[in-house]
Amino acid sequence: MTVSPGNDEAIVGGLARLNGEPVVVVGHQKGRDLKERQRRNFGSARPEGFRKALRLAKMAEKFGKPLLCFVDTPAAAADLRAEELGISEAIARNLREFALLEIPVVVAIIGEGGSGGALGLAIGDRVVMLEHSVYSVIPPEGCAAILWHDRHEAPMRRRLEDYGAGC
Repeated sequence: MTVSPGNDEAIVGGLARLNGEPVVVVGHQKGRDLKERQRRNFGSARPEGFRKALRLAKMAEKFGKPLLCFVDTPAAAADLRAEELGISEAIARNLREFALLEIPVVVAIIGEGGSGGALGLAIGDRVVMLEHSVYSVIPPEGCAAILWHDRHEAPMRRRLEDYGAGC
């Protein structure tokens, strides 16, 4: 089976102005309604999305512009297609390349910052979070699936995380 990569709509980015200064912006986009959320894979980036983010980061570096990253994802895509296209390699490459960027990088966790899906964009000089944002090594559903063999336990177990007893 041959899988051809394409545009990952879970990652968006481009040029912008912040206080009149040019910057490069990249971030997750979950979508607003069910149809758009499905098209954007609920904000879970595929390898093509991480590669898109890296291209934007390298462009920012080439032109000496600051990079702003907005993170809002439950996790990276975890399906067969993502594995075939090299999701692990794409995240690992972003970790290395973002750490080596020679421009200012500011990361804002604006919702969920789950697992490798967040890390692929969340390496920066400054990382900030909105008040009710979550930055975790694993989403609650993944934690419940591993610890209790039932991802449907997540809502109940999510409360445990507030007390530090979860993942």
